[in-house]
Amino acid sequence: MVGINGISFSIVKVIRKDWLWLTFPIILGLLLRLPRLGAFDNNYYTATVKSMTLSWSNFFYGSFDPSGLVMVDKPPAAFWLQSLSGFLLGVGDWSVTLPQFIMGIVSIPLIYFIVGRTFGRIAGIVSASVLAVLPASVIIDTRNEPDALVAFCLLLAAACIIKAVQTSQWKWLIFFSVLIALGFNSKMFVAFVPLPIFMTFLFFGWNKGWKKSLMIVAVTSTLTLLLSSLWISAVGLAPSDSRPYVGSTRDNSIWTLTFEYNGFRRFDGFGGGPRMGLPRPGSAPLNISTQPTSGLVTAPTTGLNPVGATPTCLPQNLPPGMVSMPQHWQGIPPCPTHAIQPGIPPQSEQTIFGLFSSPLSIQLGWLLPIGLLLLIPIIMFSLPGSVYGKLNKLVKHLRHDELASQSFLWGGWLIITLIIFGSANATHTHPYYLVAASAPLSAVIGIGISSLWKAVRIDSRSAWFLVAILVTGLVIQIYGARNSVSEIAIIGSLVLASIGLLVFANGIRQDVAKAPLTSYGLSIGISVFLIVPFFTALGSDGRLVGPPRPPQPSSLSPVNPPLARDPGIENRIIEYLKWEIDPSTNDILLATQRARDAAPFILADVNTVAIGGFSGRDPIFDVDQFVEFADVKNVGFFLIGNLGPDGLGSMGQPPTCKPATPPPSMNSFPSNWLNLPECQSGQNPFPDQGQVSQLPLNLAIGRGRGPVNTGPGEISETIRTTWVDVSGLASLPAGTLYKNPNRH
Repeated sequence: MVGINGISFSIVKVIRKDWLWLTFPIILGLLLRLPRLGAFDNNYYTATVKSMTLSWSNFFYGSFDPSGLVMVDKPPAAFWLQSLSGFLLGVGDWSVTLPQFIMGIVSIPLIYFIVGRTFGRIAGIVSASVLAVLPASVIIDTRNEPDALVAFCLLLAAACIIKAVQTSQWKWLIFFSVLIALGFNSKMFVAFVPLPIFMTFLFFGWNKGWKKSLMIVAVTSTLTLLLSSLWISAVGLAPSDSRPYVGSTRDNSIWTLTFEYNGFRRFDGFGGGPRMGLPRPGSAPLNISTQPTSGLVTAPTTGLNPVGATPTCLPQNLPPGMVSMPQHWQGIPPCPTHAIQPGIPPQSEQTIFGLFSSPLSIQLGWLLPIGLLLLIPIIMFSLPGSVYGKLNKLVKHLRHDELASQSFLWGGWLIITLIIFGSANATHTHPYYLVAASAPLSAVIGIGISSLWKAVRIDSRSAWFLVAILVTGLVIQIYGARNSVSEIAIIGSLVLASIGLLVFANGIRQDVAKAPLTSYGLSIGISVFLIVPFFTALGSDGRLVGPPRPPQPSSLSPVNPPLARDPGIENRIIEYLKWEIDPSTNDILLATQRARDAAPFILADVNTVAIGGFSGRDPIFDVDQFVEFADVKNVGFFLIGNLGPDGLGSMGQPPTCKPATPPPSMNSFPSNWLNLPECQSGQNPFPDQGQVSQLPLNLAIGRGRGPVNTGPGEISETIRTTWVDVSGLASLPAGTLYKNPNRH
């Protein structure tokens, strides 16, 4: 068998030669990942996988809903893999996270072989151990986010381009292009972040002359771009009426999804412009107060509203808390692209220095400082004095010295990742994006430790440089993580580090750098760096790691916030829907405004659509189109409102009298119903339910742009005024669940 990075080995040889080295990091990785398998999933993506297993069209396009109405907001490569797992094992929390778990565990020995082949076993084992415990990696490896496939593809791509440089064989560049394209079709431009470093490494490493090197880089880049664009081109060429709506876009364009939603907006903040992150301390946010009553959206009375202040320019996206444009905003000129949007307070500058404070620093287990410090010896030992004479000597050195060129690859990959993700606003709202830095950071730490240890064994004077770097990195890590991990972990790190580094330093002082005890002391001192990330990952939840950020001063509150996950309420709604309608029918049983509201019902085999896509703002229909859609697809019900504890309480609003039997969503009468008078013959226990609402259309303010008759918000208001409110029959507050009176 041929292994990654040119290692020819058999399984038997691996067991004999490397099993002991690999056992420690693999066990660490399993301890942190295995208990979390199936414990955390993004139900928006899980519902997408469920829908993708139902038809080839859904599978190819990545349809969120079974009916193929709207696509998920990412390209589908990662979900193709999860769909295969779901098809074989059944779609569930653990089956959709299994592919990421496998990729995460495989990455540990993979980075061992890639780094260890060139830099030695010490570098390999340190790199594998760091990758095994990095909190961001643990989180992503045990969820169903597409980031895991991107990270895995980039690690494999690094192996392939190293192999291509070593052998000058085209096949490795083809593999490289396929892997980058697969990553691109998982999370688009995130996979392109290290591409400049990869191409620079290829240019300098392809030892066939300048012209051939340029040609190789050009051909490889072109092939990568062509393969990456295959899926988006297929979507772009397909007629819009023969595919799902492109989610999270205003114009149903795959190019908008690619270059705006998953491009410029994801990396917003890189290179300047206003930040949309945390409010600047002391800023006074505009007050948009909304108090939904009985499931109804009421107009705010302060801030940006029809009776309040008028903005000086029209925002690109209306503030949270609005569902349509107020009438008196018509005719206002649009805001410039980089203007601070009305309704959004001035924001503090989120810079790359945020990588050294919570919540970003803890994603990498406070190992980033030691990783950056270790770049110093990597550069020192990679560039001998002979290259400082002329530039062409440096180029020749990079071409012919494998250690120097691969050090550039890993170090450059880390630096460009930190610059882009550290500056991007999306990272500050989604800290786990730093998983993109996990592989290069792990490799840099392994290479740096190995380089210093080799220098110490040659010249013991380098030992004090090693001790200084380790002590500095450890002090920064422990001080930074003091509020993120337990005191036991902090004290244990200090004690073990003191013992290990004192033993090591004493061995150097007595000029026995090569003695076993000296090596053991250094090993203990290095291993201490794994304690903080290990315990951080061990106690992390499904999304972020470390302690949550404190609440930020802001009074912005959305109208009709996404429905909070309450399985009890969801189950009551599902029971009621299945009691009302045969669930085996191909008709659409339920419609919601947002995808997250629809996801639990899709997972319960209720044919559900989200008419506003992921955010609830996609203009898939105007009112007339939805009315036609509901008639053609025989839509049964529409769910509106907040199903969280603040929205429903424990059992919803009580009836005015006690019915003869409990509604179909209840097995028995709630305690607050028992003292109610018995209903008389023909008396409706829910006088405000089961009737068409008589609410004016202008009671709520919508989210969308454009005419009053368009957008999901206006459709919701039409539902309130024309459909039958059956909320009470499902033990929900008024204005939550509506039945289509024209269903046939």
